[in-house]
Amino acid sequence: DWGVWLLMTGRGFGKTRAGAQWVIEQARTPGQRIAMIGRIPADCRDVMVGGESGVMAISPPDFRPDYIPSQRALKWPNGSSARLFSSEKPEDLRGPNFHCAWIDELAKYDHAQETWDTLVMAVRLPDNPRIVVTTTPRPISIIKQLVDDPNCHVTHGSIHDNRSNLSSKFFERLIKRYEGTYRVDVAPEELVRVVVAIDPPATSSENSSEAGIVVVGSTADGCAYVLADGSLHGTPDQWGRQAVRLYDQFKADQIVGEVNNGGDMVGFTV
Repeated sequence: DWGVWLLMTGRGFGKTRAGAQWVIEQARTPGQRIAMIGRIPADCRDVMVGGESGVMAISPPDFRPDYIPSQRALKWPNGSSARLFSSEKPEDLRGPNFHCAWIDELAKYDHAQETWDTLVMAVRLPDNPRIVVTTTPRPISIIKQLVDDPNCHVTHGSIHDNRSNLSSKFFERLIKRYEGTYRVDVAPEELVRVVVAIDPPATSSENSSEAGIVVVGSTADGCAYVLADGSLHGTPDQWGRQAVRLYDQFKADQIVGEVNNGGDMVGFTV
């Protein structure tokens, strides 16, 4: 009996297909009002509606909606409808009310928290308002909140779960590239090098991206281990102190910074 269903999976799992299929099932109840939210308008149009796993492509012939781009809407023959929204303008969700919603790739939004907070207030029509979130994993604040919410049902998965629906050549290409990556409980003691890496945000406002800070160690045989994720929202002083703290904690050899965005700032701040 969930209020939110979070499908937090890797690429190739089929989460977009699942979200679109769910929207179609909700639309079968006459008069449903549905919200569909993408990161940018093109994602709504090209992935959620028009993609190969989108609503239009997988709708059965006898229950296919009309897509009206000028109204950013889908309309079904039984009176149900879906409106398309972009996370770039979360304020557009203020005013209309919905029975349910599908929000895609929430973890990639620049205004994830604001979009979520506004959407939750809009999905309130009876009898059972529900929200489906399909996203790749990222440790941002709103995703952590959803995972910890007892009313949120979380589904994890990987490309292996959807192998039967994928091209064999595509699957083999990905497996060849990424097979062998795995999670361990404890990293080896004999690490030949440890670095703290910083990817700084350009600004430090409430809506800014996190400062990405990770500690990574490598062994003599060339394997790399992510030892810690110290990413945070904060000022340059805060993420600079975090990096130095991790440098001391893990006895790191070096702190490295993203040079394409604030490389000089990283060195000066640290």
